Amino acid sequence: MKLLKYFVLFNGVYYFCQLAIIGIGIVFYIDIPSGASDAAIIAGALMAGRSFVLDHKRLPNSGEKWRLVLGSFAICVALSIVVLGAFVAVLPGFTDAFRALFEELGAPLLVLAVVVTALIYVAVMYFCYGFLLSRIMKDYGPEPPSDRQEPHLQ
Repeated sequence: MKLLKYFVLFNGVYYFCQLAIIGIGIVFYIDIPSGASDAAIIAGALMAGRSFVLDHKRLPNSGEKWRLVLGSFAICVALSIVVLGAFVAVLPGFTDAFRALFEELGAPLLVLAVVVTALIYVAVMYFCYGFLLSRIMKDYGPEPPSDRQEPHLQ
């Protein structure tokens, strides 16, 4: 099954939410915690998953769910690489600061931090494409949500 449509939707929502989080931080001079990016992941996964449910009138099976999770994770990694590249290109002292951090903390600790963060991202996406999506499907029943009233309005 082709999942490109859902990856494009995830990418758009994820990218928009990340820009909104950064914009809010810049405009209102707020120090946004790094966990705020989880909201972008959740929004992207739920929008892509909801679109899948509306199109197919069912939840993704195990194989589809893992492909959605890993594809969405690849999009997150690609966007992070682009952002890191932009920081390196725009901020001349960024590489020196990163090198100092690398020397101070050491490679094992930084690798551990990256691996733990990656596992958290995958777990959050698996949760969104699994349990949260099943809750959405349960609330709306077998028909698409656009054909029914909201469950709390019945």
